[in-house]
Amino acid sequence: MATSKLNTILTSYTAQGEDTTDRLLGATFTALFTTRPPITVSSGRISPTLDSPPYTPQTPTWIASLTKLITAVCALQLVSSSQVTLDQDLRAVLPRLASIQVFKGFDEDGAPWSEDNDRAITLRHLLTHTTGFSYDLAEPELMRWSSYIGRTSHNLTWDLDGFTIPLLFKPGEGWKYGVSLDWVGILISTLTGQTLGSYMQSHIFSVLGMEDTTFRLVNRPDLLARRAEMTLRGADGKLMAIPYPVPLEYEQEAGGSGLHSTLEDYSKFVAAVLREDGRILDKEMWKVLFKPQLYEVQRESLQKTLEEVHDTYALDLPRGTKMDFSFGGMVNGEDVPGRRRKGSVMWSGMAGSQWWIDRESGVAGIFSTTIIRPPPDGACDPVVKKGAAELEEAVYAELGKK
Repeated sequence: MATSKLNTILTSYTAQGEDTTDRLLGATFTALFTTRPPITVSSGRISPTLDSPPYTPQTPTWIASLTKLITAVCALQLVSSSQVTLDQDLRAVLPRLASIQVFKGFDEDGAPWSEDNDRAITLRHLLTHTTGFSYDLAEPELMRWSSYIGRTSHNLTWDLDGFTIPLLFKPGEGWKYGVSLDWVGILISTLTGQTLGSYMQSHIFSVLGMEDTTFRLVNRPDLLARRAEMTLRGADGKLMAIPYPVPLEYEQEAGGSGLHSTLEDYSKFVAAVLREDGRILDKEMWKVLFKPQLYEVQRESLQKTLEEVHDTYALDLPRGTKMDFSFGGMVNGEDVPGRRRKGSVMWSGMAGSQWWIDRESGVAGIFSTTIIRPPPDGACDPVVKKGAAELEEAVYAELGKK
């Protein structure tokens, strides 16, 4: 009954013919549990062509910011093994961080001006987005700064220059979403002497049997050949196919946004997180991953951000829901009626996919699709927002029957 209900819901939000108005081209969803087998449903196709292959749990997609949770777990592995601490100043480990200044604006002649950062930059700051970093593509003033200095890189060119941007406030003084987890990836690579992908392969992917997750899609022609096309919704509500929005060849494996995966593969990781798999982290470090971390000034900054751009970060959660932030993602400060409980953690990506984990209820959900949330605000697609919420409600309704 649960599978049939979820399948009916997902099918109602995906295009079954040529008309894509207020529909997704394709999507797949899985509900994971601690005490029962998962439930997975799929609908739609991977490209606008009507005879294109169906969108399935084995369809490769760019998972974008769903990369962050894996990067955060890898960082806590290094904390657990005493290779780094949460509160040491990382500017000594990553010298380029020491040169990053705090952006103050533009003078009367239009020239940008900044001041030196005299605060430590710590792993705690980076994991909770309290460093002061943003995404330059999401900040008109940073794009103006970039143009002024003749910079051609940005956060999605996936190179060191693209991640090297001024802070918008001193570390610890607020909350701002940006390239912090990309710097965590650089830290992991620096400390281990491996590429980020190599470290993840040996410490996460091989352990969990994740065979279709990679930074280097160009090295996996089998995945490249069957990946889903990216789409963008027009003003008329219809979908259009767009060029792939990220490079296949690049300098830096991006810990904040660089992975490609399938729902089937990524669900192995989320299931391990939900069950607190001891092969990945020890029991105490799992608690650390999801513990709310923000101080009052940071929490107020987060809440103000959610008031301004709710659909970018809080997605389908009710407006006004109190939130915090952990090393793993954004934390519910209160129950959502009929859905996830207080203390649940969630995050989403630029290409439309999202996850949530409710450890108290013993359930998690992953929604996978390919519809770009364009900058500068990156608001969640309304069809994704409504469909994901309805699927989650159906999962909790099924739990309530048990």
